[in-house]
Amino acid sequence: MNRILVSIILLFVSTDAFAGGGDAISQSVNLVIFVALIVFLTRKPIMNGLKLRSNTIKRNLDTAQKELSTAQNHHDKIIAELDGLADRIKELEQSTDKQIETMRAEMEEKTARDAAALQESAKRSVADEISRAKSLLKQETAEAAIGLATDLIKNHITNEDHKRLSESFNKAVQEAPHVK
Repeated sequence: MNRILVSIILLFVSTDAFAGGGDAISQSVNLVIFVALIVFLTRKPIMNGLKLRSNTIKRNLDTAQKELSTAQNHHDKIIAELDGLADRIKELEQSTDKQIETMRAEMEEKTARDAAALQESAKRSVADEISRAKSLLKQETAEAAIGLATDLIKNHITNEDHKRLSESFNKAVQEAPHVK
């Protein structure tokens, strides 16, 4: 309050400047007084405004710094996750390759077992077919031999041969130990 009173008194003390006349010195003094008065009167509100603005800027900078730190942490987490994903992808690729190799080996083993089983089955089938063919061949040979023998007997045995065979058969039956 004192400052305002002093400023007003100084303003009225300069009569030449108040009246609009005077020399350069009085005008200079009036200018200095006016500038001092303006500075004196506006210094406190300007300083308060500048302090307020400074504090606002500091708060904004602090907030921005916190947000930057949060964003940097989030960015670092995302980069770490991406690096983890790259490692996980490599692990999955290696695991898949191992599974493929295991499956390939199992398929090769199964194929080998199946091929061996097919070979064994084919061998048994061939052996069975050979056995059937031999049996059929024996049967056909026996039938052919019987047919030939029958033809030979019919065509080449005479009544005398017939009589002699009958006697020989009867004699063999009578001499057999099981006949009483």
